[in-house]
Amino acid sequence: MSVENSIRLQTIAQLVPSGYRIADIGSDHAYLPTYLVREGIAPVAIAGELNEGPLQMAHRHVDEAGLSQEIAIRQGDGLSVLTPGEVDAIVIAGMGGTLITSILQNDEARLAGVQCLILQPNVAAQSVRRWLYSHGWQLVAERIVKEDGKIYEMMAAEPAQRKENQEPWDPAYDHPQLSQEHLFLVGPLLVRQGGAIFHEKWQGELHKREQALESMMKAKEQEQVMEQLRRFQDEITIIKEVLQCTYGEKQSSNGSRN
Repeated sequence: MSVENSIRLQTIAQLVPSGYRIADIGSDHAYLPTYLVREGIAPVAIAGELNEGPLQMAHRHVDEAGLSQEIAIRQGDGLSVLTPGEVDAIVIAGMGGTLITSILQNDEARLAGVQCLILQPNVAAQSVRRWLYSHGWQLVAERIVKEDGKIYEMMAAEPAQRKENQEPWDPAYDHPQLSQEHLFLVGPLLVRQGGAIFHEKWQGELHKREQALESMMKAKEQEQVMEQLRRFQDEITIIKEVLQCTYGEKQSSNGSRN
């Protein structure tokens, strides 16, 4: 595995602003920090890893690349490997959305001075977007890619703008047709981009939810699943509205071309 051989890692690397000091949390073998420093995108990097096995492989990989002076490898849980103001950008990739939000929440003070978060949740991306929005971070980019049969979403966020005498706000969530709940689920910038992978993902998610809903409707003790049932019903409605909206925009756009 290397960044060059991974569409997912390449896309994450493209979201890192040039010249930023970066930390890669849950870095595994430190492939991403090594690539960013070697290519001159980041002047220095920190690779944070909790588990001993990947940590040793990270040391080996960085040493072989001749970058042990530029890349610090630290063992620790989440953002505990950082001190406030030490880096400009933080990457957290390849984890569940709930875990990513807990990492950010548990050590939020260590985000002081950070100008960019690059996050790639494997699941529950909506929980990450919701956390960013409610904690004063503004989405500036979203990407969706497919690799080895899996679809991945990634996002970049910066400290949110402030209207005069008001709380931080994120203009990404100003959409003429879709509500904030729609956009937390599917991604406010992804829904504007549309595309084949976006539609494949949400057609698949719609099918999974419809199947689960059908199974729950047949359950003998329905009261035990009513909350989840209602959530799936709401999400099915949201996904259908999003697909209808983006399909309509695509058709309109295609029809306007000469």
